Amino acid sequence: MKSEEIVIPVTLRQSKGKFAFLLAVTLMFTAAGVMMATVPQSLAAGLGVAIFFGLCSAVLVVPLTPNGGYLKLEEDGFTFRSLFRVQTFRWADIVSFSLIRMRWQRFVVWRATDERRGKGAMQKLNDAFGGYDGMLPDTYGTKAKVLAECMQKARDEWVARNQNQL
Repeated sequence: MKSEEIVIPVTLRQSKGKFAFLLAVTLMFTAAGVMMATVPQSLAAGLGVAIFFGLCSAVLVVPLTPNGGYLKLEEDGFTFRSLFRVQTFRWADIVSFSLIRMRWQRFVVWRATDERRGKGAMQKLNDAFGGYDGMLPDTYGTKAKVLAECMQKARDEWVARNQNQL
């Protein structure tokens, strides 16, 4: 998918297949923990495994719900939801988008305007790790490069239309 193919406004969704696979794996580990707990010598370890992976399973159900994870690209900005958190940014609050690689996956990151940047310890940590102010948790079914280009284009077009408001 090319950035020209993403027409704004649009809502992109997280891949449910990835989360369904991870949920199946955590449920298998939960079941294994329950079976371990039936043996007296491994009761504590089994309960620990079952509880830990049971909690992981509960968290992995959230992205499988209809509005569990999405990215909305709109004329004036973007909103994304990950787990229980929704964040909205206006194009006016962003300076630029780029990519970072974490292990085998690329993610879209951005730098915010000085007015939108944080001031505390978290901002110092962000500055130490490349100076990015935010990162999308997923690529929402597109390639990271395509998504970053699309978002940068939308931001640049918004700035061009609204020069007098900046």
